[in-house]
Amino acid sequence: MTDVSVACKVLKFADDTKIYKVVNSQEDIESLHNDVKNLVKWSVDWQMLFNADKCKIIHTGHSNCHADYYMCGNKLETVDEEKDLGVIVSKDLKWDKQRKYAFSNRVIDHWNSLSDVCVTSNTINQFKNCLKWELQPETHS
Repeated sequence: MTDVSVACKVLKFADDTKIYKVVNSQEDIESLHNDVKNLVKWSVDWQMLFNADKCKIIHTGHSNCHADYYMCGNKLETVDEEKDLGVIVSKDLKWDKQRKYAFSNRVIDHWNSLSDVCVTSNTINQFKNCLKWELQPETHS
């Protein structure tokens, strides 16, 4: 993508593209709109079209202008969080949901690996206690 002119930061991984920019003014909004247009033009020229239905906007920060953005005439969906390459990115940029998601997957994987003989009321109570602690760690300092 070195042959496309954009002011925002562009991150690529395989067929996945992310762009980001600090947006605090109308000029920033227009700059990001132009960047989206330039990226779409590049994708058409190189026959590597973006799927606008999969493109999402996450507004972060208190001074963000929360503008609407469009790709090929379609308004892009604004979301509070998005799972990306297995990581949950949220508008507040906190890791709480990622931590809970990762922990619950570990518990489920471990639980599914137990044989029926191992599952007892003691095992269930241990899992419940562990879940209570993990989902509310601030009460267990």
